[in-house]
Amino acid sequence: MEPLVKELLERHKNDRDLTGLKVQQEVKKLRKKYNRCDENITDFNLLVGLDWSGADLSRFNLEELLLSETFEGLTANFERTNFYRARLKKVWAMNANFTQANLSFCDLSDAILTGSNFLEVNLDSTFLDNSDLSFTNLQNTNLYHTYVRNTDFSYASFKNVNLSEVRIDKATGLEYVDTIEIDKSNIGAAVNVYFFIEKYFKSNGFPQKAGIVYYKRKVLRRKLLPKTHRFFSYLFDLICGYGERPFRVVFWAIIAILTFGILYFLLGGPIGGGISPFWDSFYFSGVTFTTLGFGDLHPGPYNILMKILTTGEAFLGAFLMPLFVVCLSRKLMR
Repeated sequence: MEPLVKELLERHKNDRDLTGLKVQQEVKKLRKKYNRCDENITDFNLLVGLDWSGADLSRFNLEELLLSETFEGLTANFERTNFYRARLKKVWAMNANFTQANLSFCDLSDAILTGSNFLEVNLDSTFLDNSDLSFTNLQNTNLYHTYVRNTDFSYASFKNVNLSEVRIDKATGLEYVDTIEIDKSNIGAAVNVYFFIEKYFKSNGFPQKAGIVYYKRKVLRRKLLPKTHRFFSYLFDLICGYGERPFRVVFWAIIAILTFGILYFLLGGPIGGGISPFWDSFYFSGVTFTTLGFGDLHPGPYNILMKILTTGEAFLGAFLMPLFVVCLSRKLMR
């Protein structure tokens, strides 16, 4: 932080406001005092080109100020600072603290904000195009309607972030984010955001991550369905995780074979000879489920209930086995 900035902040430590004509006149005098009268500096950009590194601007009002180009704020404290409609294009503010700051409707395009803390920041309708937000903390941040074309979010913390109406698929670096947890207060908007994240992973060659996001989208979308459709959606999730959990099918297949085997044993077991009624029941359940039908064991001619169960298990096996093949193929072909 340079002496000019230090003196300016000292003068306004009580009112915490750097806007208005009076401040412009002060900065003009301070620039002359510290020999900072650059030719390209005008009344509209008097604060441009100053080094704010390490400055404490918490709770300051910087609304609509022009702070673009060479404004530096390395490790500065901008906690709860009001930047509403400020122009911050190409700023350097690495490792700065923006906790709960208001950056709505700002121009932060081409900015370097690596490692900064954006906890609970309002970035509503802010331009972040081509900005570097890698390693930033975006927990509980409002990015509603933010422009993020080519914005680098590598290793950023996405926890409970509001990304409603954000074309997040236009950003970069999402493949390096461990988990993306978006604000689900608006389910319809959240589903749409998950769609764009899924699209991003697909187009950038990360099918496994696309599958994870697809599953989250389907689970969330289920809440928007009518109750009858919601039940079948939940059942499909339970059986195979919307096609993303093939080994759930294997689990339910094993449960079905064991359950039917116990029922067959309780009904007297199959006839045709074998080891024992107990083990024969499970063997018979297995071949029935897989529809192999060796013919060595079969229900008794008068055991109607066992015949009904056998038909039901064969139908269940004919459904679950192809489902497993489809789900597994879906995963392997990505």
